Amino acid sequence: MSKRMFKPSTIYLSVLANDHYTESLLEVVRVLQNKTTCFVTLNKPAFELEHSFRIHHVLPRNIFFVDTVTSGMGRKEDMKNVLYVSSPRAFTELSIAISEILRSGKFDCIVFDSLSTLSIYDAQGAEQLVSSLIQKTRAGRTLGVFTCLQGDMSNDLIQKSCMYVDEVVHFDDVHPILQQHASHVRTVVTVIGGIALLGIISSFYGLSSPTGAVFGVDALPLPSFVLSLLVLVGSIGIGVFGYYVHRKVQIQPRLVMASARVKKNAEQLRSKFRKRIQDWLKNHPYLF
Repeated sequence: MSKRMFKPSTIYLSVLANDHYTESLLEVVRVLQNKTTCFVTLNKPAFELEHSFRIHHVLPRNIFFVDTVTSGMGRKEDMKNVLYVSSPRAFTELSIAISEILRSGKFDCIVFDSLSTLSIYDAQGAEQLVSSLIQKTRAGRTLGVFTCLQGDMSNDLIQKSCMYVDEVVHFDDVHPILQQHASHVRTVVTVIGGIALLGIISSFYGLSSPTGAVFGVDALPLPSFVLSLLVLVGSIGIGVFGYYVHRKVQIQPRLVMASARVKKNAEQLRSKFRKRIQDWLKNHPYLF
């Protein structure tokens, strides 16, 4: 991705292909890694995102998260670079959190991931929230990147958001190299699956001659069906392990079952959020 893709003080709708959402989102973050970025996540908890970023050599030292997922999972995380919002549908909380981020004047960019997730909640409220956030981001002369999936482009919220942003970027149009990367990943998974399949086939046919296992000085014959069973189990294990490793490092969108809205005092929220943001900024003076 060219670093000229995102111009300062511009609002983008970044359309990510469904079949390589992970690569697209990681590349967006990689391009912005030299900017002080607020990453608003409606899909994955911040601790999982940070882990995934590190695995893919994207250091999150410049990233402050607004996490709408962790609280709804019932986890008691307290990462210093995270501002926790009760749920993805807590629109008032989310608006206050992002307003305080912009009010600080210390962030170069806001990444909002994603409008696709937001669209499953209250349609009218979601549209009002997006319109308000885009206006505030533009007024603060901050770079804004709002993401959505290609498959959701016909969604009413996404369609209306296209009218609010400055530019709509279709990731496939400017990032063909990611298709090659995704192809390499699929090749690795296919090879691992092939090994597992070969083991399964060989287990059905067995081996023509038995082998033995040595205990002391005596060799005990090992029946071919037992050896075949071991090959079968081992091959399946290799395939499952390879698939698990592949999936573990991916950032897959997740549907979060949001809890019921709880009314909270707006002034208390502002004070709480402002303190968390200021504490993080004080501990990162090298960013400014």
